[in-house]
Amino acid sequence: MKRNIILTALAAILSFSCTDLNETIYSQLPADGFFTDEETMLKNVGRAYAWLSSDSWNNGYLQHMGVWMNDIVTTDECIIPYREGGLWWDNGVWIEDHQHTWDYTHDGIWRMYSFVMDGVTRCNQILYQMVDSGVQFEGSEKLEAEIKMVRAWLYLKGIDWFRNLPLVTDFTDMELPSQAKPQELFDFIESEILDNVEYLEDAPTAANYGRVTKAAAWTMLAKLYVNSGIWTGKERFDDASSACDKVMGFNTLRLEDDYFTNFCVNNEVSAETIWAIPLEASITNTFPLHNITLHTLSQQTFNIKNFCWDGACAPQWLWEAYESQDKRRNSWLEGPQFDKSGEPLMVAPQRQLNYTPYVGPIYDQAKPALLDAGVRMCKWEYQDGLAFQAMSNDFPIYRLSDIYLLKAECIMRQNSGKATDEAVIFANHVRKRAGATEYDTSTLTLDELLDERARELCWEGHRRQDQVRFGTYSKAWVNKPNTDAWRDIMPIPKRAMTSNGKLIQNEGYK
Repeated sequence: MKRNIILTALAAILSFSCTDLNETIYSQLPADGFFTDEETMLKNVGRAYAWLSSDSWNNGYLQHMGVWMNDIVTTDECIIPYREGGLWWDNGVWIEDHQHTWDYTHDGIWRMYSFVMDGVTRCNQILYQMVDSGVQFEGSEKLEAEIKMVRAWLYLKGIDWFRNLPLVTDFTDMELPSQAKPQELFDFIESEILDNVEYLEDAPTAANYGRVTKAAAWTMLAKLYVNSGIWTGKERFDDASSACDKVMGFNTLRLEDDYFTNFCVNNEVSAETIWAIPLEASITNTFPLHNITLHTLSQQTFNIKNFCWDGACAPQWLWEAYESQDKRRNSWLEGPQFDKSGEPLMVAPQRQLNYTPYVGPIYDQAKPALLDAGVRMCKWEYQDGLAFQAMSNDFPIYRLSDIYLLKAECIMRQNSGKATDEAVIFANHVRKRAGATEYDTSTLTLDELLDERARELCWEGHRRQDQVRFGTYSKAWVNKPNTDAWRDIMPIPKRAMTSNGKLIQNEGYK
């Protein structure tokens, strides 16, 4: 079993809240009575990281119907169609996500908003307790910086999704907050990173795995700067490029020889992962990927004990975007399926389970999508004998291959969108590892780079941001018409508007 400060903190919280009614969890303890040394402070800091792996139904990041799913299904890389037998209707939420027909009552959008703002509140509480406790020890500045980085990352997600959010840093302030403009949020995220990055450790190690390091902070800054033109109207590709250089300067980070090392059950060994959410099925109870994507018969392929729900799949275009020799094509299950011993898996006496690239309409009651329509995600290794409604594969927030592709993009953006020899070198680091045809300056275009990001980073939570930045999020794709550009930004949820009368709805949703 994997163990570190983050999983230990979450296990402690769960054990306190579920098995020992006489114990008080960390968030309810007075700072002057508990946070008296580094050990107890470390456990409290772990609560901020544990938020990222929370199994909360309402706002868990990786939970079923949680933030991550609602994020990726709004893009062209994932679809959950209405299937035979009425499967995955779910009151139409996945259709609204994919076709961008949501309004401010959409539960998934509320979960995204709540994930950010509730997480910010938790970070503010921990920072307040750290200051209020008066505990000083070697490395206390690092712990404070880590919490500020988690908070900055939450706001980085929030500015992407909502643009206009309350900027709250004082846990003791009981006033209802007003919204900050995107430039204010941008400036806050930037200053938090620049003011605190020096206190962090350089790059991931076995000792600090899952915690924010300088490499993760500079990656956040690269993401902030590369999207600056969309979020603030001021392009900062040169600054984004410099931030990428900072990340690539840590010589302990490298591309794994095998792409799938990044997603195996024990993927904490990856030297490519810049920052990950540590997961352990028996503790975190989150990231139920096998449930979400596999048909129940595929349990016999992987010896999975937990029932699978036959839902999410790739749209046809994404499967066809891989060259036949591209090793990343093995991220998907395609074609006739067999059990672990090689026997055909039969949906019916004369019908073998066959994952086909063609999906069909997203919603047609008269002709619903077949149970086996759509290729299924399998780049995260399915553990033999998995018996939990969760997986133990850690979830990579940032990987080095993303930085290589961002670097190539920054170079091209500063060259009127055209590739240079330098841009080609960075993009080909990723292509060569995949076994795909390498680029030259004529074949590497911005459109091709966007496709390459889809192939490399599929379902890792980057596609929405990429599509908005490349201008394709409001464009039509199969099962989605052209939509208004204001839908590039999510609405402020009704529940938030009801509880705080100072909030102003985003343009287009009034």
